[in-house]
Amino acid sequence: MCGISLSLRLVPHHSSSSVQDHLSKSLEAPIKARGPDSYQTFQTRIPLDSQWDVELTLSVSVLSLRGTGTVRQPVVTHRGVLAWNGQIFQGVHVGKEDNDTAKLAELIDSTDVDDPRALLPHIEGPYAFVFFDTKTQTLFFQVDPLSRRSLLIHPIDHNAPMQTFMLSSTRVESLSRLQDDPRVSDDNESHVADFLQRLASSVRRRIENIPNPRSGDARVAVLFSGGVDCSLLAALIHRFIPADEPIDLLNVAFAQLPDAKSVDLPRFDVPDRLSGRQSLGELRAACPRRQWRFVEINVSQKECEEHRSAVMDLMYPNATEMDLSLAYPLYFASRGQGHAQAEAYEPYSTAAKVYISGLGADEQLAGYARHRGAFQRDGIGGLLDELQKDLDRLPTRNLARDDRLISSHGRESRYPYLDLSFVTYLSSLPLSIKCDLSREGGDKALLRAAAAKCGLTETSQRIKRAMQFGTRSAKMSGQDKPRAKRGQQLANE
Repeated sequence: MCGISLSLRLVPHHSSSSVQDHLSKSLEAPIKARGPDSYQTFQTRIPLDSQWDVELTLSVSVLSLRGTGTVRQPVVTHRGVLAWNGQIFQGVHVGKEDNDTAKLAELIDSTDVDDPRALLPHIEGPYAFVFFDTKTQTLFFQVDPLSRRSLLIHPIDHNAPMQTFMLSSTRVESLSRLQDDPRVSDDNESHVADFLQRLASSVRRRIENIPNPRSGDARVAVLFSGGVDCSLLAALIHRFIPADEPIDLLNVAFAQLPDAKSVDLPRFDVPDRLSGRQSLGELRAACPRRQWRFVEINVSQKECEEHRSAVMDLMYPNATEMDLSLAYPLYFASRGQGHAQAEAYEPYSTAAKVYISGLGADEQLAGYARHRGAFQRDGIGGLLDELQKDLDRLPTRNLARDDRLISSHGRESRYPYLDLSFVTYLSSLPLSIKCDLSREGGDKALLRAAAAKCGLTETSQRIKRAMQFGTRSAKMSGQDKPRAKRGQQLANE
């Protein structure tokens, strides 16, 4: 994982150096925060005419997660300059001792395609890709089809003395159209087994290349509400991590203010804290030899106020009350500071650099209340349309924003449910296999059956609760206001 900042701007032809513009300066600190292992800058000039040059500045920070050492970026090759914020899980062979950035740089140099982006459709994994071809003086950039890594474009300020183009936008590719087949399978067990096998493969690809942690540290953490989506992922991660290593379960709760007449201290017994403890019990029963480290991240109202400006900067250009209520839990989870039970209940900060998220399960398996509403109003066709809308909106509504928040403290988010081969597999299944909204508890039916098969019986029956209400972050952001005000734009701060 890394942070990328690229600027293109006009500078006088004969000037010896240029002063870094305000926008570039403002991005330097958050870019460095994304990748604490290295930071360096590549700069060059391209003559435009007799008076002006185009100055290209590419700065990259690196959080080293692949190979035996840190590969500093940008990588300068025979052909050009590469910045790669991503992971290669399939499509290009990357051994356990190899670095995927170095492999990609070698691949670009060894091929004669005019546009290096032609190599990207063969790659499965999240990425933001920037490549400057020094031979043709062409800039290429792209993100993966689901925009799992953030790359924004800052608009050019035509009133500024020096007009600057800066990268930071999402390139949204079309997603496979969800397919429906009215046939009902006679062998649900085989579908459950197939679902588990495919999801487990997606999980394995996302954790097998994480460097070995120090003794007692966790190599991976799960964003853990106690819901069925994240609990199933935790159970599958258990299969691929050495038995003597802990797995951190990060559970965020926002202070519940005491009654005005009460002298009690703020409480953190929010719904996600309670369901998290219940699911923890089932994981311990199902996988008794594993050290499941339940990390309670308690956030006070004062902390929310102190970090509000930083959170709003990170979630930009998303700027509604709802965005803020979703951003708070991810931001404080990224910070990774809480309490855990060891010899005593004591302060604890996770050392894990990779966070596993359950995002994508609800969007593909009809986990939201609006899916049931669409089905009740318009039947199968209405449900299909609503599912497709959710899948199409993931890049702009969730993934790029979440990437900026989680990476703000040098962490990387990985999404097993959004592995492209897994998305294609789910899209090929009949709706009747994935869910049955004609009955209570029929949402995400396939996933719930898989969780029960893994020993998470009670968790498999747990109802969906939105993150902002499960953690009670909605009360901190103002999203507990009347519905008409929840989507309103936040005032500039």
